[in-house]
Amino acid sequence: MSLIDMEVHGSAAVAAGDDQMLLILKEKGGERILPIMTSAKRAMLLLTRKLLPVLVPVPLTVTDTMHLLLRKMNIRIVRVELMAVKDGQFFTKIVADKDGQEYEVEMCPAPDGLIIAITFGCRLCIEEELLEAQYMRKVGENAYVMNISSVSRSMLEDALQHAVDSENYEVASKLKAELDKRKGGSIEEMK
Repeated sequence: MSLIDMEVHGSAAVAAGDDQMLLILKEKGGERILPIMTSAKRAMLLLTRKLLPVLVPVPLTVTDTMHLLLRKMNIRIVRVELMAVKDGQFFTKIVADKDGQEYEVEMCPAPDGLIIAITFGCRLCIEEELLEAQYMRKVGENAYVMNISSVSRSMLEDALQHAVDSENYEVASKLKAELDKRKGGSIEEMK
């Protein structure tokens, strides 16, 4: 398993008036970028945490409280690993160490995992295969294409309506198939 290190690179608004934002992760020492869909509130929390990484004596967030508690218990977060994407949402695995023994928590929503990675100052990574399948590909001077599996359901529904309105039935068919695929399935299928 080849893990690629990532870093939070920035954010982008999805649409005017929408509560959704894209967190942009970038491959360390590389060019591939990975979009992570989240709420505007979580994006701002993460970006604020990135700018103010200092641990304060009085916890400001739940993650700060968790950080202080784990430090007192001599538990260290080793890495946060992006591990799966389902219905437009990335999930992470959080790996901790206590006295040389590793413990894992899987299927944590990616925005929470990213906040933990920044708060704890630990490694943020992704398997090469998942990054290769999900990174945004540049298709023009300022244009990128996202993998359909990392697009939110509401964005797919908007795109479907636009495709039908513009009579682009081939694209509409693909979007409809993705929406139908998302109706079934479980998180266990991702592992």
